[in-house]
Amino acid sequence: MSGILSRLSHGEITPFEAKTELLRLQPQIWKGAARENTEKAKGYDSVESFAKVDISRAARTGLPEIIFGEGKTPEQLVAILTSMGRRRRLEEEGERGLARGEDGRGEMLSATKETAAVGAGTGQAGPCVEGGEGAREGGRGGGSVTTVGSGGQGVRACAAQGVIVASRVSPKKYAAVVALLKEEGGEGGVGEYGWVEYKPVPRLLILRPHGRKEGKGGFERRKPPSIGLITVMCAGTADVSVAEEAGVLAELCGVEVERAYDVGVAGIHRLFDALGQERVRRSQVVVCVAGMDGALPTVVAGLLPCPVVAVPTSVGYGVGKDGLAPLLTMLNACAPGVACVNIDNGVGAAGMVVKILRGAKGG
Repeated sequence: MSGILSRLSHGEITPFEAKTELLRLQPQIWKGAARENTEKAKGYDSVESFAKVDISRAARTGLPEIIFGEGKTPEQLVAILTSMGRRRRLEEEGERGLARGEDGRGEMLSATKETAAVGAGTGQAGPCVEGGEGAREGGRGGGSVTTVGSGGQGVRACAAQGVIVASRVSPKKYAAVVALLKEEGGEGGVGEYGWVEYKPVPRLLILRPHGRKEGKGGFERRKPPSIGLITVMCAGTADVSVAEEAGVLAELCGVEVERAYDVGVAGIHRLFDALGQERVRRSQVVVCVAGMDGALPTVVAGLLPCPVVAVPTSVGYGVGKDGLAPLLTMLNACAPGVACVNIDNGVGAAGMVVKILRGAKGG
């Protein structure tokens, strides 16, 4: 491992090549962990007795670990956010140290070696933030921003990577989490690790890294390089929450997202209008979210050349069986090129999209 880092610091290999070689070492690192009984080398951080946070998932898979908020207490969520925030700061310190080593201005920080040892770090495969429209107001999904920092002096900012996300967080639970964050916002508190943004439509809680102020009343918005363009469609307005879960998470990973909502096949002329839009036609993947009969993905897959990710929702009446009917429709799609995720699973749809786009770019 030291040899890999040394070659990287001398410019003999690229950061991507170094990351690839370090990932190949992970099995050996994990075997060493069993002997040494050190959690750092196992690739996860234990949070009290109730959670083991996967700190190397972004490096392994290109997707961050997303906390599932349902079934967790506000106190558990805060403890997990604290752990992930500390790890993120360690990674950032390691990356800064590595940069100094490359420039020959100083030695690499020990945190760099620790980060590499556990296979963590955001790197090229880490999550990205779409820092565009509506950042302070909560974006398309609606929402609010709460600044949390040491002594309450945190700074809101959009960063290109390093966000931490919890899904399925109710407004009531979000309010409780923010209250706990503010209580612990002094020295050593969660607030040191970023500011909290909440999007009530998809029910996403996002912990973003601190950034710098940009002029009077403004904040920096570093937009990451795009990994591709997709369209998120939903059949009805009742499906928007699931569609936004997919769309917002895709944006956090650097995907450009076009939206076309309430375009179900019951009024198919609405769908044709959407399909005529230039950005929809250029989309590399289309996510189709639908409940009731779930026919939208089949129609779209029969009209567009790109892959379609189908998301059934639990919207509908009676024998729809909480989404089972649209799920079966989508699994039986006649048009080829449809991949179906679980009922109401916007997170899974976003993950599928990101992996398709990154795979097309060669990782």
